[in-house]
Amino acid sequence: MSTNNRRDSLISEESTSSSTSSILSIDSYETKPRFSKFQIAGLILGSLIVTAFCVLIVNQFQCSAHLGSPKQQLIKQFTATPQHDFLAPFIKFNEKFNRDYDSVEEMVKRFAHFVGSDMAIMDLQKFSDGTIYGLTGLADKALDERGDGKEDCRDGRMLLDNMDLDWAVIDPREHPDESMPSSFDWRTKRAVTDVKDQGECRNSWVFSSIAVVESMNAIENGVLQPLSEQNVIDCELPYDRCETRTPRMALR
Repeated sequence: MSTNNRRDSLISEESTSSSTSSILSIDSYETKPRFSKFQIAGLILGSLIVTAFCVLIVNQFQCSAHLGSPKQQLIKQFTATPQHDFLAPFIKFNEKFNRDYDSVEEMVKRFAHFVGSDMAIMDLQKFSDGTIYGLTGLADKALDERGDGKEDCRDGRMLLDNMDLDWAVIDPREHPDESMPSSFDWRTKRAVTDVKDQGECRNSWVFSSIAVVESMNAIENGVLQPLSEQNVIDCELPYDRCETRTPRMALR
């Protein structure tokens, strides 16, 4: 066989082999399993849902960052209103009494109560004869909320009505040789302790009784010693009663 014939034979064999390989490759692709139309539609729908969810999350974060904290939103809401002058005192009030409102709606509600309280204090101060009024920790509460912590003195009056009060009668002291001053303030004599905050507990009967004992001790012994109201509350049976009682129960 000549060289040319041998080369032609090799080319023919390679061509046949290549054709066979191409056919096998096509056949093997045709026999592979493919996704159905429903599967493809499901994949597309799932990807769209995931994309929409991601966009929603991003928008929420952007919205929160844009609006800011409840305090910042409150300032934006009332900046151009007549209540604007109350914003700075309200923020100081929150810092002083450690207020942390859960939502903007709650803060707006408390701000409205605060404005009403502050305006009432200003009206009282206008007609005051020397009394100084100020904000307390109840300034952001409604009137009915404040009533939850008020005392009901009827129980105390009923107890006093059924008691023999002879033990409370004390002969007055006469001082004929002394001239009475036009005014007298025990605070300047260091006989009165500082004002204390009873919070929302219905225990003014304890605070008033302890204040009397503190002053009596200061006048008699010359020592102004603050005493513990909490100790009296804890020792009153049943224990830890934040309810209406009488000064007699605190003093006994």
